[in-house]
Amino acid sequence: MFKYAKFISKYVKIDFFGKHEILSFGQLKIIMMKNKLLNSILACFLVASISCREETLIANETSNANDIEIKEGTVKDGRLYFPNKESLQVTYNNLKDAEDEVIANYVDAKNIISL
Repeated sequence: MFKYAKFISKYVKIDFFGKHEILSFGQLKIIMMKNKLLNSILACFLVASISCREETLIANETSNANDIEIKEGTVKDGRLYFPNKESLQVTYNNLKDAEDEVIANYVDAKNIISL
């Protein structure tokens, strides 16, 4: 690890053990170019990794949305079970605004035991 300090318009490189070395303008320019190159590579890598992750997430969401099969719930021991969340959501949306008579008929048809 090196530290750079400016003393009266001369740049000095100080290493971990405290050794000092005076740098010329050309050496300093090379160091600055290396730092810019490393920073730009790091920035490109960061941007690429974030954008690729978003594409993967979007692809997974669309593939999962197409594979979902909506099925009716089944009754076990008087309780209504659904195979997945989407099936439950569809049934709920169909019954949430229905009249009491329609809901009662659904409960009776499925033989659901009310708690």
